[in-house]
Amino acid sequence: MNILTILSIISLMICFYIGFHVLSLDIRSKVNRLFFLLSLSMCLWALCSIFISSAKDKETLLIWFKIATFAFIPYFALTLHFFLEITKVIKLKSYFYLLIYLPTLILIYGNLTSSLIYKDFIKENNFWIFILEDVSPWMLFYAIYLNLYLLISGILIFLWNKKSKTYKHKRQSFIILIIFIIVSVIGVLEGFFLPAFTKYQSRGLPPIILLFWMIGIWYSMIKYKFLSMTPELVSKYIIGSINESIILLDSSLKIITVNNKTKQLLDIKENHLINNDISLIIHESKELKDEIKKLFQGEYSDFSCRVNFQNHDNRKILMDIKTSIIKDKFNDVIGILIIGYEVKEIKQLKTLYQITDREVNVIQHIITGSTNKEIAEDLGIVERTIKAHLTNIYNKLGVDNRMQLLHLLKDFNLIPDKNAEKTLLFFNK
Repeated sequence: MNILTILSIISLMICFYIGFHVLSLDIRSKVNRLFFLLSLSMCLWALCSIFISSAKDKETLLIWFKIATFAFIPYFALTLHFFLEITKVIKLKSYFYLLIYLPTLILIYGNLTSSLIYKDFIKENNFWIFILEDVSPWMLFYAIYLNLYLLISGILIFLWNKKSKTYKHKRQSFIILIIFIIVSVIGVLEGFFLPAFTKYQSRGLPPIILLFWMIGIWYSMIKYKFLSMTPELVSKYIIGSINESIILLDSSLKIITVNNKTKQLLDIKENHLINNDISLIIHESKELKDEIKKLFQGEYSDFSCRVNFQNHDNRKILMDIKTSIIKDKFNDVIGILIIGYEVKEIKQLKTLYQITDREVNVIQHIITGSTNKEIAEDLGIVERTIKAHLTNIYNKLGVDNRMQLLHLLKDFNLIPDKNAEKTLLFFNK
């Protein structure tokens, strides 16, 4: 057993471990699944390298080299696909996959039916020497394929680094870019350019060289929680059992996850909510989004307000919610957290005093200190009607003025929570 065989075994074990580990973190993530496939490709490549480097004769080596075709050729297409998914520089369309993988299929066929890269293998001092193929159409096709895919991958990482606004992504992309450049240059030099233009002949080192590339991604994963630390994973273990309603949004205000209390209130399954806009479950979503924008702009750190949750039957549930931004240790935004509890007392008020929905709307405006004119304008009715509603409310509740009304509302817990930097009320028109 020579040193190349030992190094290939190490490569196989490391790639097998990190591939399955990343997949186990979030099997639903396309990026994680692609990294897993990339690792499997490396595993097959390293496995074939074990038998190639330890082969006793050329016939055995050729068998394993043909098997390796299904690893080393798809590896570069998977790498490009992986970077396209990570960087999001280009929005992938269905025909992109054909453009990425069709050359791969052609080259696999070519290597199985003829020789793409090496025309001969010679054993020298217990090591196999790989003799580069003479220039041919197949050889040129493979050279263009390899270098073009590597070049595009490198450009994608570079653009990702330039466009990233978060410290975390800039550090991730920088580390990956540096290691990618080093490994690509060494790999292409050892396997292609040096054998083509010097007396040096390749020893079949690419699967061992690429191990450092896989370790580079692995380091980025550990250091900056790349691929592994997602809001879904955090929320799964932290908010699942909290007895208040919890909703976690991403930066585009799509629902990442909700806890059991929210699902109970809405009577909706979680898979019907995930990746949907917040407007699906909050009636005053437009007003809420406007205030969340102010959070991003740094006008205040959090705010509380009263909104209506709505389920699939459009049944409304009055809620007091507090909204804040979640940031990581790099001060990058990773999500929007909404914590709420149901205002059950409004139901009691309506039942005890026979308060109508319109009168509830008027009461909510009174809580904010709105004048009759302002209430009329917001509800789209004349001021005289507001006065009539107020007279009915006073008569039903047994009060004579607004001050007495507000005092009564406090007893019903209808004054919103003010434990936030800003308190707001949104209203239905």
